[in-house]
Formats: sequence, structure tokens, C-alpha cells
Amino acid sequence: MAFVFVIGKKSKSDRLSELIKNGLPASYDLTYVDMQSGLDVTQRGSGYPVTVVDTAVPPSGYTRESIVIMRQGGELPRNRLSGKNVYIACSDDAAPLSALAGTEANVITVGTSEKDTVTYSGLTDEQVCVSLTRELRAFSGRVIQPLEFPVPVSGGNIKDLYGSLAFSALRIILDDSEWEAGKIS
Repeated sequence: MAFVFVIGKKSKSDRLSELIKNGLPASYDLTYVDMQSGLDVTQRGSGYPVTVVDTAVPPSGYTRESIVIMRQGGELPRNRLSGKNVYIACSDDAAPLSALAGTEANVITVGTSEKDTVTYSGLTDEQVCVSLTRELRAFSGRVIQPLEFPVPVSGGNIKDLYGSLAFSALRIILDDSEWEAGKIS
């Protein structure tokens, strides 16, 4: 079972929750707990179990191996960091990156710079071409080599580029073999 924490307050243009709820059930037995909407629980899909907890504030004491996605502007208390976790953070957001500096944590930076681990190389109204710029070890243990793959933009709306890139990073780390990127690599 994989645990994913999405940390930080949702903004009006934030599509990350929607992408996770609609994109993961095709490959996974998804349990999505939205603590920001009054403990709304959604369960869908079949396959490998993934539990996602969407919360404004990080839960205390999460020490098991987890994936932590930082929303832009989210805070990550230093006393709750674990080297067992994979952290996905926006490279433009200094607070979480500062908290993670000097730790043994696996940090995946996501953004618009060629120095980011997950960035994009092309953008149209219909799709974003996501680029993985360095090899990563997925939760399955498989090494994912650098690659590029198209991600459709629903309704031609790319208001939340970070959400699309963070979701792509999550799917890479989960080694989603049913996803187009899994077929490419």
C-alpha cells in the first residue's frame, strides 16, 4: 500500500485533487480522504491500494514510507520530516525546500526550470509535454530513466501547470504501468 499526503491549502485554480481522484483509479484501488472538505472520503478503482490524504496541515507522526506532495504555499514543519518519504515540491516555493535542505529525504522538484526533476518541454492548449530530467527509483524499485511524455490538458485549460507536473511526478513515483508514460519506459 502506498500513502500519499497532499499538504497545503487549496486555491481556486488548484486542480491537483481532481487529477488524483480522476487519474489514479484506472490503475489503483484509490482511497482519497479530503480533510479540507470535512473528511470527505472517496473510494474508487481496483489494483494496488493507494491512500491519499489531502490536508492543509501535515499530520503529526507520519513515519511510514510515504509520498508527500507540497501544494504551493504549504508549510512543512522540520520536526515531522522523514528520510523514508519522497517529497514533491515546487522549485519556486522556498519554504518547503528550506525545510528539506540538509535532510536525507528524496526531494523531487517540480517547476518550469530545466534544473527541476519534473518540468515541461512543450505546452499547447491540448497538452503539456512533461519531462523527467533525471532517473528516479519508483516505489516498485524500478529505475525510471529520463523521459518525455504528453499529458492531455482537460478542456484546454492549463491554469494549474504545477498541479499537472506534480501529478505527473506522483504517477512516475508510483510506477503507474497503465499510464502512457509507463508504456514509453
